[in-house]
Amino acid sequence: MVRQGVLTKRRPATGRPAAVWPGAALVAVLALVAYINAFHGAFVYDDRDTVIANPSLRDPSNLRFIITFSLFRPFVNISYAIDYAIWQLNPFGYHLTNIVLHALAAVAWYLVVLRIVEDRNKRAERALPVMAVAFGAASLWAVHPLLTEAVGYVSGRSEVLGAVWLLPAFLAFRRAALDHVRAAYFGGILAFLLALGSKETAAMLPFLLLLWDRLFVERLGFRHRLLTLHLPLVAVVVSAALVRVFTLVSAEAGLLRSPWQNLLTQARVVLGYVSLVFVPDGQSIMHGVRVAPDAWHVPSLLAMLAIGLAVWGAWRMRRCEPLVTLGVLWFFLMLLPSSSIIALKEPMAEHRAYLAAAGLVLAAVGGALAWPRARLATLRWVFGTLVIALVSLTWARNAVWADPVHVWAEAVETAPNQWEAHYALADALREQQRCAEALPEYETVLQLSPAHRDAANNLGICLAQLGRYDQARAAFEAAVQIDPTFARACNNLGNLALVTGDHAAARREFARALNLDHGNVTARRQLAAVSEADGDYAEAVRYCHELMGLQGRTPELLECIRRNEERLRAPR
Repeated sequence: MVRQGVLTKRRPATGRPAAVWPGAALVAVLALVAYINAFHGAFVYDDRDTVIANPSLRDPSNLRFIITFSLFRPFVNISYAIDYAIWQLNPFGYHLTNIVLHALAAVAWYLVVLRIVEDRNKRAERALPVMAVAFGAASLWAVHPLLTEAVGYVSGRSEVLGAVWLLPAFLAFRRAALDHVRAAYFGGILAFLLALGSKETAAMLPFLLLLWDRLFVERLGFRHRLLTLHLPLVAVVVSAALVRVFTLVSAEAGLLRSPWQNLLTQARVVLGYVSLVFVPDGQSIMHGVRVAPDAWHVPSLLAMLAIGLAVWGAWRMRRCEPLVTLGVLWFFLMLLPSSSIIALKEPMAEHRAYLAAAGLVLAAVGGALAWPRARLATLRWVFGTLVIALVSLTWARNAVWADPVHVWAEAVETAPNQWEAHYALADALREQQRCAEALPEYETVLQLSPAHRDAANNLGICLAQLGRYDQARAAFEAAVQIDPTFARACNNLGNLALVTGDHAAARREFARALNLDHGNVTARRQLAAVSEADGDYAEAVRYCHELMGLQGRTPELLECIRRNEERLRAPR
């Protein structure tokens, strides 16, 4: 035993440690404790599309629609469908699923680190304490506040679910490579496919396995493993990546920056993730990342240089402490799909660093325990302090995610020049009946993005709710000028005319909305009501019949037809 009590002399392997599962259970408990106040958050941002307005969730028997609705992430959509079948649109159940999945991912990461440290100790002159490294790396990662966007945000589930499958796939392929177990190989393939169908970053698994092999496995047999394991997996990933990149570029062609411009921008973004791992301050759902203005943007070039030096330095560390090498390169590899030459809509999103952050935590824990001057008692004290501090910060982040207004008010502070943050804050305030506070946010959106029809329309809604009808009418008309096919703004003009008692104007606007959108239920419903109020019972019957063609034979519509037909038959 060395003097410090952290490193031990190498000993022959004696089988699996007896205390594996108690440590795994404690990791899961810490993960659950960190998110104990995250169950009641509201649906936010993309949750409106992935859950609230997702038509594939409404019929659980239509499995084909559920699978094909999200072609590249079918297993995430299946999980939403299961949640919807149980909870409908109660956010509690969706958050419960996310948190349980995160606890499973934390346990899987604990097991992965455990096996990697065992592999390291078989080749190292001095052994690291296996349980200490695994528990430290998994626990600190599980409670880290950087992960709150992936765990506390329902639409961040793809990151968590991808990790839940990727990490067992790593373990299965590791066993297949070391023990030549065919069942492990096929189990790894299955888990890998599930991971790929949950999150595209799972495509980095073959490269992580290759890195693990070079760092921790004996050279003897490497050629065989390369031909039978590594190269086939790389071939699958490259083929899938080409298809995904093609569809991504086709879908977001209007959003793309040049590959070099995006690479420069992402260099600073990656350093931003590094900063958030070590100093989790300044978190937000939306970061105001400035796109590199030209090919010689000095801060971006310096960031690229820093990343290059970090990769070079980590590789140089492989003989001294390969855990540091693996952790640092794991971080950069897991960010490669989202932080490279392909431009995504948002340059920086914290949920993308979910599994990448695990690598840096492993590098820090492994490096600390391998440091010759480290004392185990001191490291235990530091670890306990860090866990308490990180859990406290995670609870604070969960409190922010619990209220959409807090989420977007924070985003406005971090990204004041992005209209998306102001628009989302305005909508969150409007939905909480705080229109007076929402007005300046909508006005800011129209200053930053003058052609934003929805901002003009929602501004009109708030003005109408505040009784400022003339200004509301001007806002709705501005929305129609921005987009002459915007039927919803015409509906709002019709509703405003009804409020002010101008039935003739209301009819004109609703009729215009119908011309723009023949299936417009709101316009027909309002025209039926106006016709009945004006004594035009035949028109009311006609509109109610048309509504039945769109909505079915509802009691309300049947009553509308009966009532107005009786009035038509009544003597005048």
